[in-house]
Amino acid sequence: MQIITEGDLRFSFPDNWSVIKFDDCNFYRHRISRCQETKAVDILAWSGEAFYLIEAKDFRREKIKNQPRLTGGDLAIEVAQKVRDTLAGIFGAYRWKNEELHDFCKMVFPKTTTNIQVILLLEEYRPEEKANYFKIRRSNLLKIMKHHMKFLNVKSFIYSKKDLPHYVGWNVT
Repeated sequence: MQIITEGDLRFSFPDNWSVIKFDDCNFYRHRISRCQETKAVDILAWSGEAFYLIEAKDFRREKIKNQPRLTGGDLAIEVAQKVRDTLAGIFGAYRWKNEELHDFCKMVFPKTTTNIQVILLLEEYRPEEKANYFKIRRSNLLKIMKHHMKFLNVKSFIYSKKDLPHYVGWNVT
């Protein structure tokens, strides 16, 4: 298994997948991030069938500080911007024939049928008595994410460690 750590979260991917911590890769740090205010998702993963752009947020320790980002939709817009900038960065890597990101470039360009899935892995403190409130809030965040990424023709999902479906092929601890 390939392990990628993002904060307190450990992502495990099968060995035969192409996986990279995108915002730590050389091409991102030395080329893409030079463009002011450029953002990036945390992890890129290619299973051979699906391309995952994964953004991890662990708000369990700072629930009050992050409340406005969750309720006002700012987090959804932030994820959409990160996905947009990440895909633009992959295009740049494609144009530069970058070896570090080669597997992701050849899969995305020039193909138009690649199954691209954007996953916001959102960990937060959720008391059982407020489960319905969190379900509605998560649904609203997802609607905003989908609205802002509609032009990209991607599938968007919000999961936590507890409800990440097994069919994605990777897990988080």
